[in-house]
Amino acid sequence: ITDLFVLTSRYEGLGLVLLEAVNFSVPVVANNTSSIPEVIKNKHSGILLNNNSSESFAKEINNFIKKKIIIKKSNFKLFNSKFNYLKMCKLTLNFYKSLFIKK
Repeated sequence: ITDLFVLTSRYEGLGLVLLEAVNFSVPVVANNTSSIPEVIKNKHSGILLNNNSSESFAKEINNFIKKKIIIKKSNFKLFNSKFNYLKMCKLTLNFYKSLFIKK
């Protein structure tokens, strides 16, 4: 396990790496773009940047090192209720059923 996860993508679909980081209570520094804010709650489970510059990332990484951001367990519970595997499997199955099963 690591102390901090940094995702520098300018665009990211619902990336598993974000889900894995939050699942293991690892703080994240990432861009505030695409689906990233659905997974990362700014200043709770990580830091979301509006400026995709190396300076912004470096500043937040340094802030983390100085302050040692800790993910609150309540954020993990919220995340787990939104992205647990049973719920995701059910939603995926229902989606495919809607495509192939005519009512």
